[in-house]
Amino acid sequence: MMGKTMRRIGLAAFAAAAGALAPAFAAPASVNGPAFEVDVALSPAAAARLANPRETIIVDAEIYGVPTSQKLFAETEGKLDLAPERKIEIPGAGAARFVATKLDAGKLAEVEGHAARVAIEVFSGRRSSPNNLLDCSFYDDLLSAAAQKPVAVPCKLIGER
Repeated sequence: MMGKTMRRIGLAAFAAAAGALAPAFAAPASVNGPAFEVDVALSPAAAARLANPRETIIVDAEIYGVPTSQKLFAETEGKLDLAPERKIEIPGAGAARFVATKLDAGKLAEVEGHAARVAIEVFSGRRSSPNNLLDCSFYDDLLSAAAQKPVAVPCKLIGER
């Protein structure tokens, strides 16, 4: 009986030691994605409209990946979020700087090329009107490409030619 007890204690000690070592060998839960910058340019009409009454601009960045499995693609409608969506409010034309963010490493392994993408939308802050006032170009590319140089997003007023 003493031998079985000693074996159990020995196995328990081994299991505890193995558990303590496991985190050292586990894959990281997140990886750092690069920082990037978005440069918003306004047409003269848009700049005048946003200046009076005072209006702001929202730059919205969604970091995602395209799932490789058909099941996951269907479940996520083709966009697997890799990090929380981020929004930066700026007072007018100019730069919105997005700091590096942690990407979910487990999800990153399930997307095409193990590569993160970023979708960027720009719209008015809706301080002077309940409606968006801006018609801005949409950006969607690899996050690594967005980090290479500032992303240029030109905007004009909705309805402006």
